[in-house]
Amino acid sequence: MLLRLQSYVESSALIVEEAARLTQLGISAESTGLGDIRRELEFRLQSFTERLERTRSSLDLRRRCYQLLDKVCSALAVNVIKFYNF
Repeated sequence: MLLRLQSYVESSALIVEEAARLTQLGISAESTGLGDIRRELEFRLQSFTERLERTRSSLDLRRRCYQLLDKVCSALAVNVIKFYNF
């Protein structure tokens, strides 16, 4: 899945680069049809980036929550052991 996604991103980047190159040469990306594709790819890339950031943030929050839970469980286990050793 990750390799396929990376392939899509690379293909999209090549299309955007080609549209930019044509524009630099004075060829309208609109006349070649790449303008619409470029705008769509830019929109999708922005949308993907936002979703990726939200997912990263959510995973980071979950990671911190599990770390705290692990610390609490460890402290509880130590206290239980101390209690029963008396």
